[in-house]
Amino acid sequence: MASIGSADVDHNIVTVGFPTALSAYIGAVLFEAFLFGLYTILFVISVYVLLWCNKSRQWFLLMMSVMMYIIAMSDIVYTLWLLFKVVLGLKKVMFWHLYPKYSLFVTNNLAAHALLLYRCVAVCGHNWWLIGVGVSGLIAITGVGYALEGTSLGFVSIGWIYLSLALAYNLALTGLAAGRILYITKQNYQLLPQPLKRRYIITIAVLVESGVLYTIYLGTNLAFQKNPTANAILDCAAVQVVGMVPTLILVQVGLGRTLGQGKNNEETVPEYAMTRRQTYEDVSTRLMQHRPSTSVSSRYPLMRPRADS
Repeated sequence: MASIGSADVDHNIVTVGFPTALSAYIGAVLFEAFLFGLYTILFVISVYVLLWCNKSRQWFLLMMSVMMYIIAMSDIVYTLWLLFKVVLGLKKVMFWHLYPKYSLFVTNNLAAHALLLYRCVAVCGHNWWLIGVGVSGLIAITGVGYALEGTSLGFVSIGWIYLSLALAYNLALTGLAAGRILYITKQNYQLLPQPLKRRYIITIAVLVESGVLYTIYLGTNLAFQKNPTANAILDCAAVQVVGMVPTLILVQVGLGRTLGQGKNNEETVPEYAMTRRQTYEDVSTRLMQHRPSTSVSSRYPLMRPRADS
């Protein structure tokens, strides 16, 4: 039976660093519920952005966005069940109760990293070497996650390995994509029109911001591995953060483009580069050819006209 101020937690999981204070579990649920509320708002906006753009090129992104949101929603529903039926229901909290949350976290990480790899491959020109290494690394990291996260009490102390691998993978792909865009921009800086320069700068900023958010959260989680309360709170909401990061990218670009609709075509903030099939290499080649054209959109295919044009 749980006493006032404490939860009835199995002694075995207490010994590996799980808290016994009831406030820690309630705080973890409240924190995840807060993030899920923010995620829901971002998800609705992202769906609008994806459907508002060219539908024939958005189905993969829409599918991944919906899948990650469903995983996050499943996680918060299961978390609430744990709180009210187990913790507050005066039942003993066992380690196997937590396994579904760990599995959902790894699965959502897989979806988010697959989307990141897709974005990176599109920017780098569909390089088969990059695709092979990226997919192999993603499969390996996901396998480590399913093997270590929530499967055994003996693996709790080495769960940081999966978090570290996921963090390194995210940083590598984010840095590669941002670096590629920066390289192409510098190579053709004198030939690029000002709107296209601004577009590349915005794209790099969005990439870096998403990587920084993911890095800060996982880095904080790793730093507080030895703190039972902080670790429980951060672990509980990890699924929400993983889904929010790519969704936030879509929202940033969507809102930016909407705010720019009142301006001329040359000043409109275009949609995110990863939503287009053309690569930045194609733009560089076209710029070098100096072909005459009658409009900005025909010469620079990545530049989209306003919706009302």
